[in-house]
Amino acid sequence: MFVLPFAAALLAAPAQAGLEDVYANRTAMMSLDQRCGLFTGPLRTSLALSRVQARNAGLRAGISAARMRAVEESANMRAGSIACTSPVLKVEADKVRSAFSAYGRILRLDFPGRFGDWKADRTVLDTRQDGGRWALRETGVSPDPSGSRLGLLAYNGRTALFVSRTAGATPASARLVLRDPERAPDPYLPGPLTPPPRSVSSIFYGASRIDAPEGGVGFLFSDAAAQALALLDPREPVVVEFVYPAAGGERVEKVLFEVGDFAPAAAFIALGR
Repeated sequence: MFVLPFAAALLAAPAQAGLEDVYANRTAMMSLDQRCGLFTGPLRTSLALSRVQARNAGLRAGISAARMRAVEESANMRAGSIACTSPVLKVEADKVRSAFSAYGRILRLDFPGRFGDWKADRTVLDTRQDGGRWALRETGVSPDPSGSRLGLLAYNGRTALFVSRTAGATPASARLVLRDPERAPDPYLPGPLTPPPRSVSSIFYGASRIDAPEGGVGFLFSDAAAQALALLDPREPVVVEFVYPAAGGERVEKVLFEVGDFAPAAAFIALGR
């Protein structure tokens, strides 16, 4: 019998022993939900983001991507053997609802990484004020005297990927450089926070420049840029290039950011208020 020891693991920090079990449990429950319609709305989203967190924690702990894929396949197969009318499934689904009943009411949450933390704040989503406010942000993890930040800005009734520069000269534009999974399916990880070669990278350009919440300026990026960032491995970096006019061309200053738990953190923001 496939028993889900789920409730105890749901809200525990996944960076503990048994990471594969936590990932398997969350994967199995998501599979069962898709087939049996166990959950709705925010609870389903919360379960999905917690599953990604578990996967990311496993990768950071040294479990290979191939092994995590094998765990996922096994969990889906075991979930397929459970009947939607199973009494065991009903009990476990109730445990999930109980475990996440408080989670949906959390408005601020940190998503720690190895080198940088994503700080999420859902309280700003319905605040009416001039300018934007950070719903999700990470500070640049490379030596960065300008205090650059990357994240999601609550702006004009929506959230958008945004990068800010708070000190020094004002850049004319900004570029986001990250691995293109179609050209490089696996993350480029020869060392901590080593960017991939530009030949296998995608480049997104800031669409418009606005004032940053903390002072200085920032650049808004397309939804496609945010989606590309969410697809990356949590262990790899992305590069923001701030571009300044210079004699004979341009001057570029680069800042590294860790992908980390951007995807589950963005899903947390998507829960709304």
